[in-house]
Amino acid sequence: MLPKSSICCLILRGRSLLAPSLLFVFLSSGCGGQESQQPMSETDRGAATAPAAAPVNRIATLAPATTTDWPQIRGQGGAATVMEGTVAVWGNAGPENLWSRKIGAGFSSPVIFSNNLFIVHRADGGTSRTTAELLSADTGEPIWRQELLCSYGNGAMDGDPGPKATPVYSGGKLFFYDPAGMMFCLDAVSGETIWQTDLAKKYGSNQGYFGMGASPIVCGQNVVVNVGGRAAAVVALATDTGAEAWKVFDDRASYSSPVQTMIGDKLALIVVTRLHVIGIEARSGKLAFKTRFGKTGPTAVAAMPVLIDDHVFVNAAYNVGGKTMALAGGEPSLGRDGYQPEVLWSDPDVFASQYSTPVLHQGLLYGTSGREDFGNGSFRCFDPLTGALKWQQQNIAVGHSLLVGERIVFLDHSGNLRLIEASPTGYKQLAECRLYASPTKTIPAISNGRLYTRCDGRNATLDCWRLTDFHKN
Repeated sequence: MLPKSSICCLILRGRSLLAPSLLFVFLSSGCGGQESQQPMSETDRGAATAPAAAPVNRIATLAPATTTDWPQIRGQGGAATVMEGTVAVWGNAGPENLWSRKIGAGFSSPVIFSNNLFIVHRADGGTSRTTAELLSADTGEPIWRQELLCSYGNGAMDGDPGPKATPVYSGGKLFFYDPAGMMFCLDAVSGETIWQTDLAKKYGSNQGYFGMGASPIVCGQNVVVNVGGRAAAVVALATDTGAEAWKVFDDRASYSSPVQTMIGDKLALIVVTRLHVIGIEARSGKLAFKTRFGKTGPTAVAAMPVLIDDHVFVNAAYNVGGKTMALAGGEPSLGRDGYQPEVLWSDPDVFASQYSTPVLHQGLLYGTSGREDFGNGSFRCFDPLTGALKWQQQNIAVGHSLLVGERIVFLDHSGNLRLIEASPTGYKQLAECRLYASPTKTIPAISNGRLYTRCDGRNATLDCWRLTDFHKN
């Protein structure tokens, strides 16, 4: 149990009363009473939590998961898709801004559950702490705030000291992987640290060009991280304790997050590491397959794998391109590396994005190909099973696509928001507006008909926008 000085700061305008059972939890954890004298476990010992700045006086309310939750990077299943509903075309002024809140550095996306929004940022200029905050998704008002010590410096090649990885929510817990390689598990109700462990130190991971930035996901009873350690490219930790459940493979980390699927009758994870795509049996951690992907040198892979039934599409810029593989029926390979997946096609030009993951609609993929630093973005539609390019619209800055019903909400890195019809016949833009004058690398989130965005820079804000009336088709 953590000492009293490490308990989070919770904020409330006015007065709040705790239920007796919750009060007991706080007292037994050394909050409001004598500090616990229990020694920290090896898992907890990786780093300390910064001292609290205000008394505990507000807790969050949790409810059963719903289809409107956005619990991880790119929402449920990592598909960046809202199955029901549509987005009405907005006017020249753009969507209505419901609230705006100043935040610190970082590119981490918000996650949303039970009408709560969790966000992490570096509010102190990157000197010593990461701020983890739970807000009301309706109003942006703070519920609790946790200050976590962070050893990451003032940013690597991008100069941004903030977190890159998006947290994940599951079962009343929040999991956050900071740019120095520290994994935190927080109680979603109170903000209290349940456990923390230094994965970079434990597994010998390299921070890469931009710090640790692969977002974790929860699979069953484990939280899975693209760590990039020695004989520990991917690591699974027990969600309750942070203890290692399994580790597998030997490769450095990418900035891509795992996805879950089935290979045959087994739950599996597909992960893009620095130089490979690997399949992992989720329960045992056994390597199901591996195949080469990516290039050495000054390159990075950030786009997530996209599942198309029993196939997977992966892509990267830097003359790597995209390819689609079959997840079943591949030729068995020798040794311990499982089978060699069949490659349906591979091409450096059809779709090659620096960090954008396309969205799937009626068998076709939509999104931006190209590089931000080269200014060569284009919005494209292509068939992921054949590699056939259906159409492309040039001079569209790279950014992030979210699918709502038949329409794509697209936010580019320059701060422009577009509404695009997901049509196989050509580019059909329905609306456009400028949300920000500053860069916007962060993947947006959608929940309950609201769009949540984050801009970069010295005057960064977290914003909530009404996507007009969010109604069923």
